[in-house]
Amino acid sequence: MTDDGKMFGFKHTLNGFNHNEVAGVKSRLLGRLIQVQGLGNLPKIFPYLNKRVQRSLDEQVALGKNGPDGVNLPVASTIRIVTSRVMAVLFFGEQTSRDPVFTDALIRHPQEMVKCMAAFQIMPGFLSS
Repeated sequence: MTDDGKMFGFKHTLNGFNHNEVAGVKSRLLGRLIQVQGLGNLPKIFPYLNKRVQRSLDEQVALGKNGPDGVNLPVASTIRIVTSRVMAVLFFGEQTSRDPVFTDALIRHPQEMVKCMAAFQIMPGFLSS
């Protein structure tokens, strides 16, 4: 963090806007959009989401290890993969969400962002502002 408490120099990249204010407005807008448009379209979207959940779970079970009590799966990574693939259908469409390179990048993105933030934490201040 810089000496004024702003990580990554947001005060420079937002041209003087308060990033908390911008994030709050954006969050309220997206929440309202999902509330108004999402719920009305859910009956149309649900079959695609259900199909993607089933396909993703089948793929994950096939990759699991067979044990005496059934198939063993790592819960956190399985949920992360299935959720990422379902969200890909919502935001990018069914065809794009089936691209293995694209879905792999979606799954890696949050982990790489955390690594990037950690690198910025240890980076000298003059390089991050």
